[in-house]
Amino acid sequence: MTQVVAILTGLSGVGKSWLLKLAQQRERLQVLSAGELIAEYRSELQVSEVAYDKLREWDIVENQRALVCAFKARVDPQSRFVILDAHVVVDTPDGLEPIESEVFSSIGTSLIFFLEDEPSRIVQNRLQDKSRRRPLRDRCSIKVQQEIAKKRAQLVATSLGVPLHVLCAGDVDSFLKILFSEDSV
Repeated sequence: MTQVVAILTGLSGVGKSWLLKLAQQRERLQVLSAGELIAEYRSELQVSEVAYDKLREWDIVENQRALVCAFKARVDPQSRFVILDAHVVVDTPDGLEPIESEVFSSIGTSLIFFLEDEPSRIVQNRLQDKSRRRPLRDRCSIKVQQEIAKKRAQLVATSLGVPLHVLCAGDVDSFLKILFSEDSV
């Protein structure tokens, strides 16, 4: 059995977690969150809890090393489909920081999905989600960030030699159709 490792990326607040929840209701998928994996791994090393939303303020390179270690420890080798909810750029206090392609290469990425939506909808999603503390950004900033993130996703996919599929937020049907077409390759 060849394991399919897919990255689902897009701006924070675009609806990645929601899409993956819907997909899991329909199909058997192992879904992992990069932020949760990093926070858990770093908490174990520090013997104190690391706040998920504070990760953007930490050293990006160290976070990505933690992600790779945690991913390898948590991935189920029996799972046919592993989906990692991750970012290709991180909105840090110093601006957008790209995630290097090697991070995705080292976990065996098979394909990348980029989830996009209208910037005003992403702003609204962020404002409505009281469970997270994200940087406040206006519609214009979100539009620019989304274009930067999409270009970065394309660059990562090209460097890995894997396909990039751009999807509209909430399009679980297309997500699953593409994912399962990878299964037949």
